[in-house]
Amino acid sequence: MRPSLKSILLGGATFLGLLLLTVGAAGAAIVMEQAVSADGTGSVTLPSIAGGSSQTYVLAISNRNPADVTMVSGAGLVWVEHEEQCSADGAMDARLWTAQGSPGSSFQVQVNTDNSKPIAAVLARFSGVGSAGSSSSQNFFGVNGACDDGPDTEYPALSLTSSESGSVHIIELNPRNKRVDSSSSGYSLAGTATAGDGGDMTKSFLYYRPYVGTATFQATLSGDTDWATAGLVLSPGAGGGDPPPPPPPPDDPPPPPPASSDLEIVYARLVDDNHDYTTDGPHLKLKLDNGTPGADIFLDGQDTGQNLDSSGYRNFYTEPYPTSDCTFTVSDGDATLTGTIEYCVDGNQGGGDPPPPPPPAGNSDLEVEYARLVDDDHDYTTDGPNLKLKLDKGIPDADIFVDGQDTGKSLDDEGYKKFYIEPYSTSDCTVTVSDGGATLTVSIDYCEDGNTGGGDPPPGDGGDPPPGDGGDGGDPPPAGGQSCTMSGS
Repeated sequence: MRPSLKSILLGGATFLGLLLLTVGAAGAAIVMEQAVSADGTGSVTLPSIAGGSSQTYVLAISNRNPADVTMVSGAGLVWVEHEEQCSADGAMDARLWTAQGSPGSSFQVQVNTDNSKPIAAVLARFSGVGSAGSSSSQNFFGVNGACDDGPDTEYPALSLTSSESGSVHIIELNPRNKRVDSSSSGYSLAGTATAGDGGDMTKSFLYYRPYVGTATFQATLSGDTDWATAGLVLSPGAGGGDPPPPPPPPDDPPPPPPASSDLEIVYARLVDDNHDYTTDGPHLKLKLDNGTPGADIFLDGQDTGQNLDSSGYRNFYTEPYPTSDCTFTVSDGDATLTGTIEYCVDGNQGGGDPPPPPPPAGNSDLEVEYARLVDDDHDYTTDGPNLKLKLDKGIPDADIFVDGQDTGKSLDDEGYKKFYIEPYSTSDCTVTVSDGGATLTVSIDYCEDGNTGGGDPPPGDGGDPPPGDGGDGGDPPPAGGQSCTMSGS
């Protein structure tokens, strides 16, 4: 969904072409001068892009799994995020940013996020732009659509309206793991980027079109999938120029109210590369609560790049984390606590697996709504190699254990979670799930002889997934419906 407008100091990101968009009787024009693209995991550094006088830079970012952009840097420009749109099932998102200024030389743009999932980005440079105007975004649910277990479709769209002669419509499309087989006439493709593969793929397509009035961008994908679009109108003018300085502060600003924090360490545990608990690390898992909402998190005096959420909560990993005495210090800027790392033996130098953690307080009515084998594209299959789980009515925010191992995932604040385990092997078509308060062993749907043999399950009458779904493996609908999907984070 669309967030409030925000800005971050940053600077800019191979040449795809020069297009002169001549408009208006006086010959005023917006020119797409250059575009570059790149991909990565968790962060991305785009190739060098040229500077120049009164330039406007448009940055399209596509993430796999919703991720917060924690840093954009380079050239000292002021960048503004105009749109952030999730897909209808919350599995990925699309963003549009702009910056205006007069860099004296070529530079690069770096984008960091708060997870290690694939990220694809396209950066385009325009001249002749006066300002960035109205913006919009859309998914299956419509404009500024919700991230709420929506279905997969193959027809992304977005409408933009401009009133000034010489305007240019900008569209970013994230079709995740599908091709764009066709798109509306009149739109030029500035650049594309693809990151990840299989079910973890994400893509960025950046289009532009000179247009006055209301125009609707439509595309046809190679199959049903979750998608998101974001759009922006560029208005012509003398060019962006350097942004005006901020207004001066008042002569006597009132002192800020004293901050208060009840920061609490819910737990601190050493984990291995698979995020399973261990006595020898090399990583640290921290769960904090009741801190100052939105505050930066400091660990042993160093800024982690993480923030508490709006309720003062955060669950995150520090990778790697060395310790010699099994202690650490954490702060939200208002409160500083020193804690002991659970299950730690002689720092994180020595070994063996610890016992499972104690169950969280509270009762659990944990339900396994379904457990199903899926392939690498997250389509249902009888032979895996991955497992999709949907849980509900468990202990809010509790860690999720599968077959006695911590998955690194937690139930949400209503005790719900839908996620994948990749890969997952089974010889008896059963799985054991626990939230620390309840432990359930259930049969895996569509599984035949474990996940060592099989083939795709036959089409059913509403209980089985529909044939040719091609999507992300969501809940099977009634006969004739579409599948709905959401990836866990």
